[in-house]
Amino acid sequence: APQTAAPAYRTGPVTRGAVTASITASGTVNPVVTVQVGSQVSGQISELVADFNTEVKTGQLIARIDPALFETQVAQAAGDLAVARAGIQTQQATVARAAADLEAARATLTNVQAQLRRSQALLFNARTSFDRTQRLFERGNASASDRDSAKSASDAAQADVEALSAQEVSQQATIRSTEAQLSLAQANLAAATALVQQKEAAYQGARINLEHTRIVAPVDGTVIQRNVDRGQTVAASLQAPVLFTIAQDLAAMQVDASVDEADVGTVRVGQEVHFTVDAYPGRAFAGTVLQIRKAPQVVQNVVTYDVVISAPNPDLALLPGLTANVRIVVEHRDDALLVPNAALRYRPAKAPPPDAPPSPQAGDVWVLGSSGQPERRLLRLGTSDGTVVEVVEGKLSAGERVILSETAPAAATGTMPSMGGGPRF
Repeated sequence: APQTAAPAYRTGPVTRGAVTASITASGTVNPVVTVQVGSQVSGQISELVADFNTEVKTGQLIARIDPALFETQVAQAAGDLAVARAGIQTQQATVARAAADLEAARATLTNVQAQLRRSQALLFNARTSFDRTQRLFERGNASASDRDSAKSASDAAQADVEALSAQEVSQQATIRSTEAQLSLAQANLAAATALVQQKEAAYQGARINLEHTRIVAPVDGTVIQRNVDRGQTVAASLQAPVLFTIAQDLAAMQVDASVDEADVGTVRVGQEVHFTVDAYPGRAFAGTVLQIRKAPQVVQNVVTYDVVISAPNPDLALLPGLTANVRIVVEHRDDALLVPNAALRYRPAKAPPPDAPPSPQAGDVWVLGSSGQPERRLLRLGTSDGTVVEVVEGKLSAGERVILSETAPAAATGTMPSMGGGPRF
């Protein structure tokens, strides 16, 4: 009777060495700091000083807008300010004159009131003298002439008092009028002062607008984009138009990598990164994870996260906008016990169905026992690079061989059938 040949096995070695787990992503090379330079005033570009790839310093002139209109506005604002300042001097003189008039009116009132008090005293004395003379006249001890003289003196004193009282009332009215004039002059002075401040602000605004016709570099860097030409008109109405884009330092670039949501949980700040760009085939660049931005990017229901990678660029080989093929090292082990990943997928045909692993790190491999039959070894696994995987715990040692797959037996023993169409092994 024919005999079934024993299966042959393809095995792989258990080794020791380094293993690195990484994830891949695509990204774009960008400058770390990019500044868009705009115009805050409208006008025609009269001069272009910078072009693509121009190295610029902070404050350096890179373009100019025709300043003629703005110079006229400055001159007009300066004239308005001079007129306003002259107006304030006029109002100051008016206030001083009104204050002097008020002081003089008050002094006059004081003098009139003093005279009125003297006249009232004289009136009292004249009336007293008249009353005494009248009594004497009635008793026959004074003449009619004496009585008439006393009456005239009393009437004259009364007239003086009435005249001075009228002067007092008139002077008080004059004071009130002068006080009103002073208040009005002071109000006009305050208005003139406010007008000067307004004209000063308008003058400063005109000067600032004139200064804004000089477009200068806000940072040290390299011009990577120019959006205007000489003679072009720019309109700064609701939004400042972008004239130039300046990269602050091309010697220190960054890669913005789009990492899938399934991989982003393994990424940490400070992890080592390697990437390539199509512009330099075969050259690898190094970097470090700098930031994991939490804002998701959703494109056609695919969620990714922006991972910012610092990329030194001392030779300026990396250019803005290059596509980068990124590999982020998420784990690395030195002197690890390693088995091929294929060994974890092998299972003998007659082996019972595997139990559910107690943890994602659990696994098993099969080795040939002393009887020549596969024997199972339970393992706790660690870092994997997709080809080999680290053995953290398990009955396995370097130098052993694990089964990767079964192959067809090389030959079969026993009597072969003389006829038949089946293949021979």
